Amino acid sequence: MSDSWSGLIRGEELCEEYLSRKKTEIEKRISVNEIPAYEEHGWIIKKQYKNGSAIVLHPKNAQAMLVDRLWTVFYRMGFTVMNSNAPVEFSYRTQYYSGTKSVDIIAIDDETCLFIDCFASEELKRVRSFGENIEAIARSFRLLSAEVKDTFGDRKCKYIFVSSNYVLSDLDLDNLSKNRIVYFDEENVDYYYSLVDHLGVAARYQLLGNLFSKTTIKGMDERVPAIEGKMGNMPYYAFLIEPERLLKIGYVLHRNKANRDQMPTYQRLIKKERLKAIRNFVDNGGFFPNSIIISIDSKDGRLRFDKAPQELQSTHSRIGVLYLPKEYQSAYIIDGQHRLYGYSESKYASRDTIPVIAFVNMDKEMQVKMFMDINENQKPVSKTLRNILNIDLNWNADNLNKRREAVILSVSQELGENSNSPLFGRVLTGED
Repeated sequence: MSDSWSGLIRGEELCEEYLSRKKTEIEKRISVNEIPAYEEHGWIIKKQYKNGSAIVLHPKNAQAMLVDRLWTVFYRMGFTVMNSNAPVEFSYRTQYYSGTKSVDIIAIDDETCLFIDCFASEELKRVRSFGENIEAIARSFRLLSAEVKDTFGDRKCKYIFVSSNYVLSDLDLDNLSKNRIVYFDEENVDYYYSLVDHLGVAARYQLLGNLFSKTTIKGMDERVPAIEGKMGNMPYYAFLIEPERLLKIGYVLHRNKANRDQMPTYQRLIKKERLKAIRNFVDNGGFFPNSIIISIDSKDGRLRFDKAPQELQSTHSRIGVLYLPKEYQSAYIIDGQHRLYGYSESKYASRDTIPVIAFVNMDKEMQVKMFMDINENQKPVSKTLRNILNIDLNWNADNLNKRREAVILSVSQELGENSNSPLFGRVLTGED
């Protein structure tokens, strides 16, 4: 099979390509003499120059918009090798057939390779058969996967069929499923576009968890020191793990139409500003001592746990080594997604260890209940109480601004709590 792998780009070339693709218009430099002809076809003049040239713009059509929008999503997820501004053309010849296959987007990272074909219409179309397109993908995918392994080494490969403004028939959807081709509609594209806007590179963990669910992550150490115990009559494990490892196997069930096949879903989409604040906090040496709550999927309902040779007889818990599944989407994050994803682009992602409480094979309904229990019964610290605590916390702070704030808060507290103060009872303090 001959191919055009030379059309793939890396590094600074990827950045330049991204800047071009994220624009919603096509930009061209032409001579002023060509302006009338371009205007007839809907082009708009952006700028004219004294040297006789001009810059003209034209909105991208639906197909180009879909391809470029999705390309920018994968770029922002941190895929390090991608195609340039044109589809990659492959030609192949086997004992049974020969032909060519173009691929709109190719995205490669250290572990995976994704092939993406896009089909977009300017207006909604309910009737169209994609049988030939699906057949062409199925026919070439095995050969493309083999070429990837020869060229880039061992990679997990997946083909994604993306449509916009098309309603696929049940037959087409069934053919995609039978040939193990992933289908994305507009809602899937919108979800990952929004997700990467909030998470940045960390959105790739959600994508790979979806695409390669329950497939093995090669080279990952699955062992963690752990304690086995019971809580509320439910067995659980408490352990410490590097955020980088948990991010790979973790998955968040976001409340989104794109995740409807995994109902019930219960998590809110991660807030961009909150995540940014947590990343800054972590990178400046901050940490969260409270545990991430997860549910681990296990095929037989059990996890391997090697007991330590010495145990305490006076406790109902056991100490040992727990073996986690080395699989994508094998740990559902019930509580703590912001804390976990806050490590995603941090230098501490592989150096820190975070505490985790893990249940095993907890069904989705129970996950929803636990999520609600945590969020309904866990009262946040009020602003007034935080102000009182900050008096002691910042009284001798090295930062003089913090010391000043502590003095102001102390004066305010004294005015509100001293019975001789004219403002006694009029300043809210503590948890009042």
